[in-house]
Amino acid sequence: MNMHQADFFSTLRKTGARALLGLAAACFCTAIPAQAQDKTVPLDKPLTIIAHTAAGSATDLAVRELAKAMQPVIKQAVLVVNRPGGSGTVQMTAMRDGPTDGYTIGLNTTSHLTVFHTAAKDKFKRDDFVWLAGLQSDPFVLYVRKDSPIKSLKDLVALAKEKNQKGQKLNIAGALPLGSAHSIAFSIFAKEAGIDFNWIAFSGNGEIAPAVLGGHVDVGQTNPGPLMPLAQSGRVRVLAVMHASRVPSYPDVPTYAEAGFPVDTSWAQLRGIFGNKNIPKDMQDKLTKAILLAAESDSWKAYMTRTSLLPLNEGREAYTARLAKQEEVALDWMRTIGLIKQ
Repeated sequence: MNMHQADFFSTLRKTGARALLGLAAACFCTAIPAQAQDKTVPLDKPLTIIAHTAAGSATDLAVRELAKAMQPVIKQAVLVVNRPGGSGTVQMTAMRDGPTDGYTIGLNTTSHLTVFHTAAKDKFKRDDFVWLAGLQSDPFVLYVRKDSPIKSLKDLVALAKEKNQKGQKLNIAGALPLGSAHSIAFSIFAKEAGIDFNWIAFSGNGEIAPAVLGGHVDVGQTNPGPLMPLAQSGRVRVLAVMHASRVPSYPDVPTYAEAGFPVDTSWAQLRGIFGNKNIPKDMQDKLTKAILLAAESDSWKAYMTRTSLLPLNEGREAYTARLAKQEEVALDWMRTIGLIKQ
């Protein structure tokens, strides 16, 4: 072998080695995204999610969007069941007394925390359940039908005070009885405004809206998402949003503070998923992972943006800790507005 041949084969060996290393690196790099893109947690049979409100409510909408986002994650159908009634106790009874295999779970809201101390007192407590994942925080909005004489929060307060002086009260339609997250939200505003009111309880905006449109109540309170079709059609007037800043889906609607009533906006409707506390730990882990993966999906993110919801995306420990703190806030407000004794 002459010198030129030796150089040629030496170069070939080096080049070949580099090529092999490059190929190996390429294979390794492509393997990692394949693992990272594994967005599934396959389950053995269909999953059922129970909502404690009627169809058409913000909670019902959240359950149905989550069901849609979870199906490709768990490789199973996700069924939605509405079990309204008893301020959520009908749903919680089904959760507590139902199967413990993890294939029946429920969507909770902040109202569950208040109901533990009102309608469900001595029946349920937070530790009776496992809190699998926190999903969203939802502000509150007040609205009237388009021909209402109430055109602003100041108009609402003026009319309420006029009625109060005559021994009358405005009728406010909202989700669930006194003690619910919705009723506390309006009570926070009423305390700031110095007005008294009648709280007319419904199971969700699917029932609230007809009452408002039919003139059976003066004002409705709900969340941005379920009200959007009516707001966009011009059939209702949205007065204000209980949030620190305006929400994207209602850019022309002022906050309570902008409307002249700087209330505590830390009170919001939280939503997440909970289940029977006896669900096996490994199944709890699967459910939490599947829920959080669903919350990363394009369809879920689009729904969150569309309805001006704020993401939580918290696992079991973080969400459980958040609810414990929120329950203390709820207790403080319920004492303040006289729903429970000091």
